[in-house]
Amino acid sequence: MAEGASPEIIDSSPNNDAGAEVICLSTPSVTTEIRTSPFREAQDELLSTLGKALPYAPLEHVLSTCIDLYMQWEFPTGPVICEPMVRQAVPIVVPILRGETAIPSSTVAGPSTSDVSTIRAFALLTGMCAFVSSSLPSDFFVPGSALAWPFLRTSREALRLYQDYDVEHPESSSVIIRYFHSNAIHALGKTRVSWHVMGEALRLVQEMRLYDETSFGRLEWPEAQLRRNAFWHLYIGDKSASILQKVPISLHHMCLDTPITTIFDENMACGLMDSAHDSSNVAFEDQLRVGFYLCFRLWYTASEMLIDLNLLTRLQNRSSSSATTSPDTTTLRSSIMQSYFDFTSILHNCPPWIRDPSSSTDTSTNKATARFRTRSFATQKANLFVTLHALRLVLLCRFADRGFAEILGLTNDATMLSLRKVEIASNLLEIVTELPFEALQANGEPCVEKLRQVGVALLEIIHSVTNDAISARAKSLFGTLLDVLARLNSRVSDELSNDRYRMTYSAMAETKTFRNPIIPGFAPDPSVVFVDGVFYLATSSFHVFPGIPIYASTDLQEWKHIGNAINRKEQLSLERAETAVMPLDTGNIMVSSAGLFAPSIRHHEGRFYIICTNATRCDGEFCLENFYVSTADIWAGEWSDPIYFPFHGIDPSLFFDDDGRAYVQGCWMIDRLKQPSCTIKQFEIDIKTGEALSEVKEIWGGFAKYDTEGPHFYKRGEWYYLLVAEGGTFEHHMLSIGRSKSIWGPFESWKGNPIMTADGKAEYVQNVGHGELFQDGEGKWWAAVLGVRDEDRAPPLGRETFLTAVEWPEGGWPSVQQPRTEFQREVKETIGTRRDLPPSPKDVDLVYIRDPDFEKYEFSGEGDEGAFRLRASSSSISSPSGTATFVGKRQRAMDASASVMLDISATKSGDPLVAGLALYKDALRHVSLAYDFASSRLVFDVTTTSEDKKQSVSLDAGSGTTSLSFRVETSEKEYTFFYREKDNEDWKQAGSACVADLVAREMTGPIFGLFAHASGAEGVGKEARFDKFIVEGQKSLVW
Repeated sequence: MAEGASPEIIDSSPNNDAGAEVICLSTPSVTTEIRTSPFREAQDELLSTLGKALPYAPLEHVLSTCIDLYMQWEFPTGPVICEPMVRQAVPIVVPILRGETAIPSSTVAGPSTSDVSTIRAFALLTGMCAFVSSSLPSDFFVPGSALAWPFLRTSREALRLYQDYDVEHPESSSVIIRYFHSNAIHALGKTRVSWHVMGEALRLVQEMRLYDETSFGRLEWPEAQLRRNAFWHLYIGDKSASILQKVPISLHHMCLDTPITTIFDENMACGLMDSAHDSSNVAFEDQLRVGFYLCFRLWYTASEMLIDLNLLTRLQNRSSSSATTSPDTTTLRSSIMQSYFDFTSILHNCPPWIRDPSSSTDTSTNKATARFRTRSFATQKANLFVTLHALRLVLLCRFADRGFAEILGLTNDATMLSLRKVEIASNLLEIVTELPFEALQANGEPCVEKLRQVGVALLEIIHSVTNDAISARAKSLFGTLLDVLARLNSRVSDELSNDRYRMTYSAMAETKTFRNPIIPGFAPDPSVVFVDGVFYLATSSFHVFPGIPIYASTDLQEWKHIGNAINRKEQLSLERAETAVMPLDTGNIMVSSAGLFAPSIRHHEGRFYIICTNATRCDGEFCLENFYVSTADIWAGEWSDPIYFPFHGIDPSLFFDDDGRAYVQGCWMIDRLKQPSCTIKQFEIDIKTGEALSEVKEIWGGFAKYDTEGPHFYKRGEWYYLLVAEGGTFEHHMLSIGRSKSIWGPFESWKGNPIMTADGKAEYVQNVGHGELFQDGEGKWWAAVLGVRDEDRAPPLGRETFLTAVEWPEGGWPSVQQPRTEFQREVKETIGTRRDLPPSPKDVDLVYIRDPDFEKYEFSGEGDEGAFRLRASSSSISSPSGTATFVGKRQRAMDASASVMLDISATKSGDPLVAGLALYKDALRHVSLAYDFASSRLVFDVTTTSEDKKQSVSLDAGSGTTSLSFRVETSEKEYTFFYREKDNEDWKQAGSACVADLVAREMTGPIFGLFAHASGAEGVGKEARFDKFIVEGQKSLVW
């Protein structure tokens, strides 16, 4: 077609072959008819599929979404499109797809420049959409699997319309379109066809001489940059196929006689992102290019090492089969050793934005842009570090197989080689389990293939190594790897676990003993969420600060205290979180504590949410504030300020449905002294603002209709399940469950209710209820519930968190095992998938009473040598509201102890100050041993709700005493307090209290703590100095 000529569209007519549509292209010299029915069929199929998959989405929106997805997830590792140009193609492609504009086609005379640009833009954009639809998981693009083939077929048919011209006059899009097609075809299961199409792209690379730097000399932006990036991207893919799958190196053979001179400069400007609307994209793209360059260096260095290995092997073989003198390979060996050192060091100086993507985005950018860039860097990090460790393993195997392990600093001993392989696999899985899972998903099948290489190596070790420790470690890592692959929905996980691999996988399942409680001592109302291989558990904290402790575990046995959701006084006030004796409708008395109770922890779209009640006492009545806080990084402890919402009740829970809508369920208060005292109500909430989006509606009164509390929602298949606690939190406590096919009910109560209770049973673990059902990485179900240890009806540590097994068949009802202090279950060695959790924050386990005045606390030193300077408050630990100067740690074991030294010489004798060691539950119940500076005497005090059980004993502290050490020893029956003046003296007993005297129908548990309060107005602010506050005999959850 001559320059500027326009095609005429002639509809099909009786004069044409039946059913064939013809495009008639007129030029000054020639008119040619070209049948386009395959293209029109593909076009119709695509429009039909779009109409079914996205009936309400405008075509422009679908195409723009595909571009957004490419820029988000594919561009960081494959920057082969120019974003502004592709976005400009949308208004060109849309009318063609709708049939409103004809697509140009080629003629004998050749198409015009404008025609070629149009059809190339069409083929490129639809090819990119096919690539995105086929390569990204459904989590990222739900209709992708349905749209992949129609997009691919449409793009390929468009390419066929001008492919002869395209081959004769290639440009960057000629290579990139075929690259998109090849990847989409491979993802759709046609591997051989994908190789053929990729071969076309590689032949064009050769014909365009993209391996030669001079080929870029006269090209303008962005064509030069696109060609350069396309070449290096294909180069990386070519090396990947060669190294991982032992496919011949196509580019190497094509360019055998001519070395690759194309420059890869990490500092070369790109300009492929759209910077018109955001100028900071220029700097961001420069950062992405560094990651692209590092990836190139990894593959290039590893490939050169393998080429040198092949040369070394040939020289070795030649010398062994010839009588001539062996060639000197010293220089070659040294070169390989240096290359290996360079290879392993490539990522040592990783830029900060790749090393820690979450903390490297510009704070001046908006949240959406920051999140976009963080994800991009995380995708690059996943690609780089998975590639590094996979290549380390490949290099080790190849060199060891050829007998050259010593070049890599190893011997050829099988045990040593296996140990190194296990170490590499461990390094890889450490990275994999700490990365955002979406970053692995974005890397697609190339990432899976690298993980598969590691899986095969681990299986070989499991089957061949006789060292039990190495084999066991390999099995554990293999289990973790299978979990990751299964979550990636990769067929590789099935391949690895089939046949002989299945036997290995099954052998890894073992009967494991689980011990309870998992969170001992003052840990009621557990709620659990499983995210990226880690279990996170939150419990109630009532009147102590910081509030809502959070624990983490990867195996459901070893738990770590990682933070507290309410960790800033500015978030909320606990000043009126009082404790009071409260009558129950049963005629019993309860010691009721206010404050923070019954939290629920949830995770949605990258954020953790904790929803909770803050109960205070106002003029003797309960005042209820319901709220939620959130964070994007649960390990950083940066929880938001509370968002409050109106709800006349307690125990709120949060549920995110599949459509993204959020719902709050809670215990709606009716009358606390009558039954039913409450019921479960629900409303839809705007999770950003806390605004109610629907009316509050009752959805279920429960099975027992007796203190129906603690709701948790779960969706399985077509059913919504509602779990509740009933019967009160004491001896009649239970779990019940109902279900409905509508989130609004009505809820059917299961005939097997209650699904768990200890009521009327001779169980050591009593009062079980208020729990959470959750799944592990293997898909097994578990429950975390509150319970108490029954020591003659006097639970020493209050309400604690217990774990138990759950069986929940698809479409059926859950069966919960009775909670006990020990149970067995067959599980894989690895329940979660993440390892090496970060350490607990410093002093995360220290607690204070209500709203502490931090001006009155000064800490120094570390560990057992730590020093505490407490400035006396006017309030004592018996004060019902406000705060007292007190700092402590929860008692986690029945047979535990706490000790501390009080420096008497640091405070003026006669000051109205009392300071000492306490075992504290609340303002109504505590035992203490203290030094009264005003009288220079010791005071042993027992405060309890029973007047006849109270004690107050004054003891002689001795004359001239400069320091006193205090100690409390606990057992299931008794608290005993001791003191001494010098470290080498025997302890003297000051007094004791029965555990049962401090036990009640209660909310909290015991805390070991230091305190200082004024006994007169002049004592306020006076300083008490403590040293060596040591808690022993209990397992620490801070590590």
